[in-house]
Amino acid sequence: MTRQFVPPIAARSSRVHRTVVPFEDRTGLVRMDRNEDVIGWEEHRLQEVLRQIDPTDLAAYHDADHVQAQIAQWLSVDSENVSITAGSSEAVQLVFETYLDEGGVVVALQPSYGLYEVFAAKCGGNIKGIPFDDELQIDVAAIVETIRGHSPSLVVIANPNQPTGSVLGIEDLRLLAEESLAVGAILLVDEAYSLFTPITALPLVGEFANVVVTQTFSKALGLAGLRFGYCVGDAARIVEINKLRPLTQSNSLALVVAEYVLDNLDWALERVDKIIEGREYLIARFREMELVTFDSHANFVLLKCVSLQDAQELVDEVRGRGFAIRGPLRGYPVDNFVRVTVAEIGIMRSFLSQNEESLRMHATTFG
Repeated sequence: MTRQFVPPIAARSSRVHRTVVPFEDRTGLVRMDRNEDVIGWEEHRLQEVLRQIDPTDLAAYHDADHVQAQIAQWLSVDSENVSITAGSSEAVQLVFETYLDEGGVVVALQPSYGLYEVFAAKCGGNIKGIPFDDELQIDVAAIVETIRGHSPSLVVIANPNQPTGSVLGIEDLRLLAEESLAVGAILLVDEAYSLFTPITALPLVGEFANVVVTQTFSKALGLAGLRFGYCVGDAARIVEINKLRPLTQSNSLALVVAEYVLDNLDWALERVDKIIEGREYLIARFREMELVTFDSHANFVLLKCVSLQDAQELVDEVRGRGFAIRGPLRGYPVDNFVRVTVAEIGIMRSFLSQNEESLRMHATTFG
């Protein structure tokens, strides 16, 4: 018989209100539900990488210095401005842990990446959310007003944002950097969907010592399974953030594959261009069908459904034809939406041709 035990729960854990949803079995489905690379790398590219892996990549700890230098060269910053992490989510968490104390305030978009609330709660901080409007746009003046009114420790902007797919321009980001600096706050720009838009806050790192940018190879570069990301900031900020990082950065296999990507950027970026083409094609086709959708600067497209039931039925019907999409989404302003991760045009055509009737039946139409 197991002896019963009720452990004392740490305060940081009891503050977190989160239900962990298990992964669904997606075997045999076209994976258009988690904003990953839908089809993965070409087989010959995979084989090239595998030939570069040797036993020490499995058995030994590896440092990230060489890849860090490659990242710095690619981004036109110094190596001391970069820290490699296990995906950008670890980088974001480290920024929260470094700059947010008990009772501190975080200003963030609402809705946005769900783990911001988890990270803030762990640190004992409070989030002041800035809501989107019905058109999935954000009022930058409202962000400024909140910064001035609450003197936050941290301002977090997912750019492009998830789940809305919207983006703030560089001048808006510069304004937020200035306003954050004026109250002594870090501006964290979470660019998990970088490369799907030309807009980036990286130029602000050289202008503002309070700006930290996080990016990842999970989305555009197709390495979600390997957990490779990084943050970029003023050298002093990187030293501060690195105090809390694990002993090793990312993992040895991720470092090998990331180096391959950086050595073959023309190929990698060509794949990104094809995903962007697929995104614009899908948005255009939805609009031709008079379905309510929105511009996106990420690798997904939103579609508004008539009701919660319609959204669920659409997800189920599409899945029955071999495609996994995300939904129903919950929370204003994306209630009753579904989300479709995009791929190259050929896959988008297949998705539409096999699901057009269901899309017309369940999606909201203009007018």
